Amino acid sequence: MDCAATDADGGRIRFRAAQSDHPSWVVFIDVLPHGHEPLDDFVEPCVTPPEPALRIRVSSAGIDGFGEHRHARSTRSYETHVGIDVDGDAKGDTFVPVATVDEHTCPWDLGWEIYVMRGECGHLIGRIDGLPVDETDVAPFVGGVRRIETVATWGSANGVGPEPTQRTRVRTYAMRDGTLRAEGDETNEAACAHCGITSCQVLPP
Repeated sequence: MDCAATDADGGRIRFRAAQSDHPSWVVFIDVLPHGHEPLDDFVEPCVTPPEPALRIRVSSAGIDGFGEHRHARSTRSYETHVGIDVDGDAKGDTFVPVATVDEHTCPWDLGWEIYVMRGECGHLIGRIDGLPVDETDVAPFVGGVRRIETVATWGSANGVGPEPTQRTRVRTYAMRDGTLRAEGDETNEAACAHCGITSCQVLPP
């Protein structure tokens, strides 16, 4: 369920409800700024978003807190989907995975093109790396689009000794001159004796 209400001063409140674990429901309330209007001027034309699909195998290996070697492997699928409402029109917008990726691209580095939807077609506003964090739902608007943040954490070899390094990368994007642009990119590192070392492989279609 997804609906919106507008008050006399132009402020809008959006109510969203989604089923979680049966029979539970989760309710979201978005408060939009007074006078906020969804975008009506775009650089790119309104088109049907493409629908590529990708599969990425993620492997992780390391020593756990009991001194035992652990290994995990999973295959994750990524495809075009309706994601968060980036422009505040009470309708989810479309996220399209970028098909041209390096063979060792990990999910948190996978590019996503964002299409702001208008009916059955959408306007491409730019690309981000990684999917938005949940807090993007309530982030401030810049240029008519919410500021977008993506966060990734993974373990890797440090190139010096056996102790892995845990890396956390935070990237932010904001709408400037009609296009979503990278605004910040920061990676923090910390030694992590029991972190797994992660590797990725993009699988053939």
